[in-house]
Amino acid sequence: YYCVIVGNITISSNDNILSGCDIYGNVTVTGNNNQLLALRIQGTLANSGGGTVCNSNFGFTDANQSKTIEPGEVGAAITCR
Repeated sequence: YYCVIVGNITISSNDNILSGCDIYGNVTVTGNNNQLLALRIQGTLANSGGGTVCNSNFGFTDANQSKTIEPGEVGAAITCR
């Protein structure tokens, strides 16, 4: 993964791409036509924007708080719905 974000993300504008990140917080999308690709999210994903594309996003729990995500800490797929 290319980036690590500690905290919450809010995308309120349109036509953005967020890709390849480990996010230690919640993701909220209110803008339109955004793409969320290959994210691992510790918190929740709330999407109220139109035309959002989600692909290969998963939840995780950093059980040992190491800020390194072990394979066993990755959970279920997350959708934009």
